[in-house]
Amino acid sequence: MKKTTKLAAAIALALSMSGTANAAVYNISTVLNGTDGGFGFSGFHFAGENAGSSNAYDYDSNAMTGTSLAGIDATPLSGTYNDLTGELNMWLTLSAGAGTVELAGTGFSFDTAGVLSSVAYMDVIFSSPTASLYDTTITFNNSIVCCSGSSPAPNSFDGTFISLWGADFPNPNIGLDLRLELTPAPVPVPAAVWLFGSGLLGLAGLARRKA
Repeated sequence: MKKTTKLAAAIALALSMSGTANAAVYNISTVLNGTDGGFGFSGFHFAGENAGSSNAYDYDSNAMTGTSLAGIDATPLSGTYNDLTGELNMWLTLSAGAGTVELAGTGFSFDTAGVLSSVAYMDVIFSSPTASLYDTTITFNNSIVCCSGSSPAPNSFDGTFISLWGADFPNPNIGLDLRLELTPAPVPVPAAVWLFGSGLLGLAGLARRKA
């Protein structure tokens, strides 16, 4: 009978702990902004490469850098990353009252070193599109190096931070720098598990009364 009671207690502990266990899904808690090695500003920039262009946003003829088009507020409206499926989806608020942006990405898989292991894509949909902020698809490719010396490196994931840099190739106009802090999402315990555990606890109580 003591064994039954101990078993019931162990099951109850396991159930309570499993309610806060972590799986492959992460919540996006913070959008980070900084100036680390030229990379770290979370936001959109002009990525045009046309030297001498009459475009007012093209000042340095470099797809990797450019004039800021819109920053991103630190607190996301919502966002999740699934490191099994490679899906990265979020709603963010643009700074200076420029509206919101929806980012829906696929292919964000990272190797054991935390480096983006394949080409990833992110659909960008602005709530208030303009001539310079228009709906597009951003491509992220680890073979295209943005900013050497920055840490975490662009297009990497270390379990807590995802750092991304990409542009709407092949003829880039919009670039996206994005650094995200993640927290593991709790895994819900299936109802069947709770029912099974409750049944065992009930049997343990019945055994105690009979004793």
